[in-house]
Amino acid sequence: MLRIALTGSIGAGKSSAAEIIRERGFTVIDADALSREVTKPGTLLLAYIGKVFGETVIKPDGSLDRAELSRLAFADAALYLRMNGLVQTAIKIRLLEKMEALRSEGEAVIFAEVPLLFEAGWDREFDRVWTVSAPYELRISRVMARSGLTREQVLARMERQMPQEEKEKRADLIIENSGDLAKLSAQVLSALEETVSGLE
Repeated sequence: MLRIALTGSIGAGKSSAAEIIRERGFTVIDADALSREVTKPGTLLLAYIGKVFGETVIKPDGSLDRAELSRLAFADAALYLRMNGLVQTAIKIRLLEKMEALRSEGEAVIFAEVPLLFEAGWDREFDRVWTVSAPYELRISRVMARSGLTREQVLARMERQMPQEEKEKRADLIIENSGDLAKLSAQVLSALEETVSGLE
């Protein structure tokens, strides 16, 4: 089984690339979805996060208030590292379990969309890494438009991530996403075709 990680800096367009891959019938494991899974109401991790960060990060319905957690964590480097360590460990365990299950089912190629792949050191778990990249200012404007965050808030999140240039150096393939969806799709489909032909 070929394991391919899809990563990139915030605002680069990882999710758009992942959706194109899914539309072609490939399995894409979403690390963000796994994050929601391991912190759903009733989990030990959610209870512990509440103790560490305070009950304000737990909504009245018992779910995690991700916006409040992000606000607290990004305002304090030590808290950010603590939160990241807790959640990333739980996500990695679920990710490895899902990849093993898919291998057992006979999947030939699987993808995993992992935003903090290199930062967490998870690239060692994959055979190849595809990095989606986009110009700096374009990434900022995309995040501001979709999230309502201020420029300063977006920059704070970008500073917590590995520079895009370093991710490009470590990647096996760079998907450049400065244009429209059609141009992104063309690059992704070309990479998929090459990957599949290499398995034959």
